[in-house]
Amino acid sequence: MLSYGISTFATFEKSVEQGIEELIRNDWKYIEIMADGPGEEILTWSREKLAIINRLIENEGVELAIHAPIFTMDLGSSDKKIQEKSEYILQKCFAIGNVFNSPYVLTHLGTNQDISFGLELASERIDKLLNTDPGMTLVIENVPPMPTLLGTNGNELLQVIDKVGHERLRVAFDTGHANIVRTPSVAPIEQFMALEKYISVVHISDNNGTDDDHYQAGKGNFPWDKWMKELQHIKQDVKLLMETKSIEEGAASKEFLGQVGYLRE
Repeated sequence: MLSYGISTFATFEKSVEQGIEELIRNDWKYIEIMADGPGEEILTWSREKLAIINRLIENEGVELAIHAPIFTMDLGSSDKKIQEKSEYILQKCFAIGNVFNSPYVLTHLGTNQDISFGLELASERIDKLLNTDPGMTLVIENVPPMPTLLGTNGNELLQVIDKVGHERLRVAFDTGHANIVRTPSVAPIEQFMALEKYISVVHISDNNGTDDDHYQAGKGNFPWDKWMKELQHIKQDVKLLMETKSIEEGAASKEFLGQVGYLRE
């Protein structure tokens, strides 16, 4: 089944608590917390603060998922200190996710000058973390095509999935990132098809194929019609997360998907 939600990327300049409250007021029932930049504050929340937020989402019937920090952790790094810090941060995200009964924690794989070695390192850490936490699902995301970034294409994500071999390791397909990766042999639809059976989250945004602009769906050149037809082949539950710069653009993206008849709950 397909269902929708939104990322606190839409309220990035506000505190996480303010962002959650505003999204709830706008009738969003599934929210992914972007724990990066200002959102990294959640890593310092006390048990009391976590309990307050948990009561809020329980009372409002809201689910919270966690997007781990991007710039302060790096699962693929060769640096020992960065490795230890990254593991600690991700464990912290798992612990927060368990308080909220989150369906998943999402992470990027990180960076390494040697892509193959970086993927090996990231796989080892992911395997360790999944075996440490008995219940949390970890979701790894495709990223923009920048030098040293791990996971810029489906093959790299599949290498990690095959290496770890854990049923609680899933994939987030980011439409905006996939649109930038575009090459004749690695078009967005082909990337999606390669990862299809592992996908449990889709980040919805658009761009013109050069920058990660986070436009609302339909305002760039991502091939929505072809992608949404392919989406119908997915048998597992998938969350479509609007990852736009504002709540209004998130709502517009949801409306766009609904207008073409592919957003069903």
